Amino acid sequence: MSTIEVQVIDKTDTVALSIRQKYSRVNVCDDEQLALLVIARLQPAVVLLHYDIHSDETGKYIRLLLKQSRKSKIIVIANNIAEEEILNCFMAGAKGFMPVADINCFLSKAIKVVSKGEAWIKRHLVAGLFASLRDEAVYASRAA
Repeated sequence: MSTIEVQVIDKTDTVALSIRQKYSRVNVCDDEQLALLVIARLQPAVVLLHYDIHSDETGKYIRLLLKQSRKSKIIVIANNIAEEEILNCFMAGAKGFMPVADINCFLSKAIKVVSKGEAWIKRHLVAGLFASLRDEAVYASRAA
């Protein structure tokens, strides 16, 4: 079993069921407000956040999570969401994204690489992420 401390924020058992057998230090919360308090106290290495907790407000929630624990790396888990929403999550500070359909095959590996500082992103999203970063830099330079 891995000793990476993992916090799961999910109103279903989808994510928790797939990792409890692989990780000895897993905490699960289905209440987003309680999760903020738990994350501030535990400072987990990795946070697995199901997109359905806040849907299109997930970016704002990611920022709140990172205020509570700057060292935590966030991986967003979701069913079918638009590429723009995935990119918004990365721009808010997420370090990984995984479709629910992939968690049984790839979640353990994603947790390991993200905990070491790498990103977990599908290659076809990289160009969009670079474009978002470029657009934000241009906007910031015009505002200054």
